[in-house]
Amino acid sequence: MFAKSERLNVLSEAELFALYGLPDFDESQRMDYFVFSEQELSLALNRPTVHAQLHCALQIGYFKAKQAFFLFSWEQTQEDTSFLRSRYFADQEFVPHLSPGMSIISNAPRSLLCSATVCGPLILFRCYVSRLPKSFPVM
Repeated sequence: MFAKSERLNVLSEAELFALYGLPDFDESQRMDYFVFSEQELSLALNRPTVHAQLHCALQIGYFKAKQAFFLFSWEQTQEDTSFLRSRYFADQEFVPHLSPGMSIISNAPRSLLCSATVCGPLILFRCYVSRLPKSFPVM
């Protein structure tokens, strides 16, 4: 039985997850959200490590789907990471020992990010990245 709460619950747990949770893509959706334009791929591949590149690619795909950024672990994104690795990073070794965080996406020169011409929702992504401090420690 649920404990009484003074707060009004408008949305169920499932509805809250659908709105604010990490996207749960099937194969068709992965093809929609993780097949990148040249500009989107360039933004991801300009990160310094394969971990940062994968994290950025995941954020781009998730942003295209939900117009939001997410904090996540590699375990939460295994299927999406496998899809991206097979499509874009097949020749690079990846050991998911680093936990991805928001700081990992800002390691490219800010001038490169600011000069990139990114279309659609990635304009917001570029603006977000350009507002980060000039240097973050790489995890």
